[in-house]
Amino acid sequence: MELEAISGFAIVEALRTFQIKSIGDMLAKLDWEIEQLQASQFSQGAQSVNFSSYFAINAALTAFHVCDWIWHTGTQQQRISWLQFAPAISTTKGKTRFQVGLKNQCPEFGVCREIANSFKHLTDNQFTDKAILTDVPLFEFSVPASVGSLRAGDPLVQYAKVLMVRSRDGITPVAHVLSKTYDFLEDFCEKNGFLGGS
Repeated sequence: MELEAISGFAIVEALRTFQIKSIGDMLAKLDWEIEQLQASQFSQGAQSVNFSSYFAINAALTAFHVCDWIWHTGTQQQRISWLQFAPAISTTKGKTRFQVGLKNQCPEFGVCREIANSFKHLTDNQFTDKAILTDVPLFEFSVPASVGSLRAGDPLVQYAKVLMVRSRDGITPVAHVLSKTYDFLEDFCEKNGFLGGS
């Protein structure tokens, strides 16, 4: 990482991430991945569910890693203040404890954390929340075209296959979980001054 000063505000920039250099860039990437997921769920191709899965996993990974970027960008004073809101569990320290604190503030972030860790490691670890499952049935529905909105060549009916995720709060569309996580992370970054000048 390298520091760059803009208008007196220090911005940490990543070195090996192409044009994704700041937390603001990471949030823009997350937003794009959520949009791609939502669009893919209305695709009729044979691979549409696979593509939706790719976008859902990528978005969960991005959301989870925004947390890493926040931790490494934060000052020592900020990190100490963030840990005051995280439970003091003997087996968690530093960044992991911060992640647990974010999960407690935003359960949807916890779902992203589980998806990201499962994708990366395949197997469970001591922090796995076994209540979070992604092998629930798809929610399938159709949306007929409405009068006045149909253009030449548009389908008369649009079909959707929506990826769902089970958590302690029930079964929810994964795009909703990701959107709630995005909103939470954006608000957290805004409050902590990470979006100024980026």
